[in-house]
Amino acid sequence: MDKRSKNTIAAYLLYAASAIGLINLYAAASITHVYTPLIHVDIVAYVVLAVIAVLVHIGLPIVRWVYLILAIVWYVALVCYLPYKYHHSLDIYTVFTQVALTVAAYFLMWSKQTDK
Repeated sequence: MDKRSKNTIAAYLLYAASAIGLINLYAAASITHVYTPLIHVDIVAYVVLAVIAVLVHIGLPIVRWVYLILAIVWYVALVCYLPYKYHHSLDIYTVFTQVALTVAAYFLMWSKQTDK
C-alpha cells in the first residue's frame, strides 16, 4: 500500500471520528430534549478536526502532528474537564470509538510501507 492510499484511508477514519461525534451530539439531544451547555464548543471542535482531516488527506506532513495534538487536547477535555466543570454530557462509548478510530488512523499512517 502506497503512502497516498494510506493517507486517504486514514483521513476517512478521521472523518468518521468527527462525524460520529457530531451525530452523537445531535442524536443525544433529540432523544433526551436536553442540549449540552457548550454545544457550540463541540461543534467547533469536531468541524476543526474534520477540516484538519482534509489536510491529512492532501498529505501535508505537519498536519498529522497538529491533528494529533488537537485530538489529544479535545478528548482529554471532553472526558476529564467539561463534564465536571460545566456538566457536559459524556457518552464514554462514543469517545472510546472516536479514540479507537484516531489510533487506527495513526497506526495506518505510521506503519511501514509494504511492497509486493
